[in-house]
Amino acid sequence: MNLLDRMTVRLGLAAMVAAGVSCPAFAAYPDKPVRLILPFAPGGNPDVLARILAQRLGQETGQAFVVENRPGSGGNIGAEHLTRSTPDGYTLGVLDSAQTSINPSLYRNVPFDVQRDLLPIAALVAVPTVLVVNPAVPANTVAELVQYAKSHPGDVNYGSAGNGSIHHLTTEIFASATGLRLTHVPYKGSTQTLPAVIGNQVQMAFVGVPAAKDLIQSQRVRVLAISTARRSAALPDLPTLAESGVPDFNVAAVVGMFAPAGTPPDVVAKLRDLLSRAMTSPDVQSKLAGLGMEPTGYSPETYAATIRSDLERYGKIVNESGMKLD
Repeated sequence: MNLLDRMTVRLGLAAMVAAGVSCPAFAAYPDKPVRLILPFAPGGNPDVLARILAQRLGQETGQAFVVENRPGSGGNIGAEHLTRSTPDGYTLGVLDSAQTSINPSLYRNVPFDVQRDLLPIAALVAVPTVLVVNPAVPANTVAELVQYAKSHPGDVNYGSAGNGSIHHLTTEIFASATGLRLTHVPYKGSTQTLPAVIGNQVQMAFVGVPAAKDLIQSQRVRVLAISTARRSAALPDLPTLAESGVPDFNVAAVVGMFAPAGTPPDVVAKLRDLLSRAMTSPDVQSKLAGLGMEPTGYSPETYAATIRSDLERYGKIVNESGMKLD
């Protein structure tokens, strides 16, 4: 190609960009491996979801989607790494409500601004929590648990996956809605919370469906209700808290895909298309259903609005409870 030809190609590409026409480099996205940043240790709900999607997206594109776990500080370390990455579509993150809606109020110094530094690509799933009690607790329904807890004020302990976790906030919202006074015992994840319920070190907890499903079926804990507005396909016979006498109760961790702010619109559009196809594929839907993860069906605009709403809702709970972390 001579100099004149090269100049013509460059001018043509510049004109395409100026006119808003997709550049071939973006049309070919991805043409190298993509990193998926997980601000959690391996094994949790977002990690399992990310690995399911990484496999599917790799099959779809012919490029590797590599999951990279960067846990710490309630997910802030991994989320900050994402915000500081080059906004080219080759570093993405799978984040949940902790990073997007809880931590900005919970931590005194969050090193990024959710709405300024993160670009929501797609809401992926909502992960409901279920209310479980130790079988020794004399309660087979939510109403009986509330009655028991009110007759034993301060004596009912509840476990959570840690201060400020979605499990912690869900229980605080439940306690506020029912007028209960409960004692919080924080643990380092559901892998510690459930054994504490089984051993009766704590009498109750809200835990994720995937973590509790096997124990529920073995009757090592008693499950009373699910935290979302509608029943779960994974546990269709389990009533919601709203059905159990706690009006309008609807709390779940929303897990989504994010990119650094400034990622090109062409790349964002391609990612949304890829994720839409992945999330609606029968094999992915079957895996998610088996884990109790519910696809949200949110549009990008609805997801952004949900994050704004949850920042306010969870921020209020955090501030009222006085929970703060450094």
